[in-house]
Amino acid sequence: MNRGRNTAILVVLAAALGAYLFFVERHRDAPAAEAPDSPRGKVFDKLDAAKIEEIQIAASSGETTTLRKVDNAWRLTAPITVAADQTEATGAASNLATADVQSVVDEQPKDLAVFGLAKPRVTITFRVAGDKTPRTLLLGDKNPTGSDLYAKLPDAPRVFLVSAYLDGTFDKGLFGFRDKRILTFDREKIDRLEVAAGTAKTTVARQSDTWSVVAPANARADFGVIEAVLSRLANGQMKSIAWDPDRPAAPASSGHSLKEFGLDPAEHRLTLGAGSTVAEMLLGKATPEGDVYAKDASRSIVFTIEKALADDLTRNPADFRSKDVFAFRAFTGTRLEITRAGKAVAFERKKGPEKDAVEKWVAVAPAPAADEAKIEDLVNKVATLRAESFVDALPAGATEFARIETAFDEGKKHDSVVIHQAGSDYYAVRQGDAGAARLIAPAVTDVATALDATQKAPDATQKK
Repeated sequence: MNRGRNTAILVVLAAALGAYLFFVERHRDAPAAEAPDSPRGKVFDKLDAAKIEEIQIAASSGETTTLRKVDNAWRLTAPITVAADQTEATGAASNLATADVQSVVDEQPKDLAVFGLAKPRVTITFRVAGDKTPRTLLLGDKNPTGSDLYAKLPDAPRVFLVSAYLDGTFDKGLFGFRDKRILTFDREKIDRLEVAAGTAKTTVARQSDTWSVVAPANARADFGVIEAVLSRLANGQMKSIAWDPDRPAAPASSGHSLKEFGLDPAEHRLTLGAGSTVAEMLLGKATPEGDVYAKDASRSIVFTIEKALADDLTRNPADFRSKDVFAFRAFTGTRLEITRAGKAVAFERKKGPEKDAVEKWVAVAPAPAADEAKIEDLVNKVATLRAESFVDALPAGATEFARIETAFDEGKKHDSVVIHQAGSDYYAVRQGDAGAARLIAPAVTDVATALDATQKAPDATQKK
């Protein structure tokens, strides 16, 4: 029974669509021989997008936006004057120059209303350098297939089709065309980043190409995390405008204060320093939709950003610390010395006496005959030790488990780390870093096992 009912519904819908096409489309007199996918030239012949100086768009929302090119850069000049999204503005100019007439629907239409052009949904007016009068394109409804838009020029009667993607290019208001970057700064010049949550602050600073944590305590910094935060700040986009005091006529601009958005004081504050120049991003409370209120301290507007972006920006002090216990690697190291239970063993990366010999890790004390593969295994396990978390001080009762010294980068740099044991947990205290790093326990026992393996002489079969 349900199958019969569904079939009846489909028949009724098909009949309705057929009636629409018969009674509406028959009045449009589209030439039968003309295919919609055969363009009949440009909408604006020989138009150079680079020469368009101003574009005014009256969108279907009723908002009118004006873009103007100033010193080869686009700016919004109405309804307010702000920086424009260069990609969106350039795209609008380019699409005006490249728009094709897909097909002519009616040379002498009797009723523009059936095309949505009696009162066009979107009106684009633009000025070209050297022209005395502006040019205009009117956009109406989509055709029945949804692939094209009905369009016309104001000084000609014919109705034609243009590609539907132009609707997305032009039918947008102020927010669609404004610069939506959350913060603008010269990334190459940034030498300081501070993330504050209330009175708690984390500060990282750069000298040459090296980043270091300088507050709340000195430590090596995680370059990847810092670069990720800077990238998110540089590329992050506003999701919406929550408050714009520069637009007093807008309903959203009345009756608000920064405190209402959790921005006075801000729940999080990110400060970028480039010498004496400072840029600041403020993050507030969550919106009813789950986004986050935010503000560039140098601008009056309050906007929203996605929660995922806010989470990426609000890092804690441990996030900025390097999780690698050692800076050396097997391929950069030149010496590894481990002291455990009062016994010291040392290994170095050396080149053999042969003419074409390559560098390899060898034992130098106390057992030069140690197996090469086992030494390399030990070196790799030491080099990849990582912190699981950080503590301000060693727990009570912690005792020394091992002392590890390394040299790397042709012996110019060194690591000095003492590993302590407290129960089943292990902690690394690194010279120059504050506090202690809590280590992944199995990784430490793996180092101990690998160290013991190097102290066993190779068996006879391996020697052969």
